[in-house]
Amino acid sequence: MYGLNTVKRLISIGLKGLGITAALIFFGAIWLANHACPWLACQGPDLDAWMLPFALAPIGIPAVLASLVFTIRFISTRSRPAP
Repeated sequence: MYGLNTVKRLISIGLKGLGITAALIFFGAIWLANHACPWLACQGPDLDAWMLPFALAPIGIPAVLASLVFTIRFISTRSRPAP
């Protein structure tokens, strides 16, 4: 019913969306931890605010890198002149 190119395109769009969503959640966790624990006064139980970004780092850092690669590829294909 659907061609192979259509399926590949849907999988690619899904993976890009998942990567961008994971990167946004990772940045959101870092932002929340940064505002919950001010830079100079982070002592005692306030360090618990940084546990979520540390736990998400194995997923968040590759997601951020993949999102950057997707964005750079998108921009480079848009900036090329048509033959």
